[in-house]
Amino acid sequence: MLYLELLLQGIVQGSIYALIALGLTLVYGLLRILHVAHAALFTLGAYLGVIVTNATGSLVLATAVSMVVTGVVGMAVYKLAYEPLLGKPPFIALIASIAMFIASEEIFRIIFGPYGLSYTNPPLQGYYEIFGGFYLKYGEMLVIGLSIVMLSILGWLSGNTRLGVSWRATVTDPSMARAFGINIQNVRYLNF
Repeated sequence: MLYLELLLQGIVQGSIYALIALGLTLVYGLLRILHVAHAALFTLGAYLGVIVTNATGSLVLATAVSMVVTGVVGMAVYKLAYEPLLGKPPFIALIASIAMFIASEEIFRIIFGPYGLSYTNPPLQGYYEIFGGFYLKYGEMLVIGLSIVMLSILGWLSGNTRLGVSWRATVTDPSMARAFGINIQNVRYLNF
């Protein structure tokens, strides 16, 4: 029985890790930069989600705000930190990424304290019986479902749309992609 509970929780955690790995893969695949500071962007999104949910009680609004703000911060990170380092040896961007991660970790600690934040009224805490006494919270089911949907959408986008062709062309040969009219900078910004 314990093994089945562990399996269910492993699926939940694996879904979260899949989303994080998806972002890392996109950045590394397109820019060949090991973006260690990616974890800081996820942390920023989580903090924003908690803050907005606590202030408004709306998980949908919190999700929208955290996605937009984190996306803008990600584009700023690319513009200010990585774009000047393109064409340089990869270890330079790695060092910059590690520095950003350490700095952001300390900034979060200064702003939110050493213990972070928590929900005043956690959303989606109800649970559903999967089978035979095994339960998943609604939030955990949402995480699994959204991970599947996001991975599926990305797979479809990369294989069936102009955006996917732009991604692949930019990875394969940026100068050729530029010659075919693909705006490489926009593709890279969108990637972040």
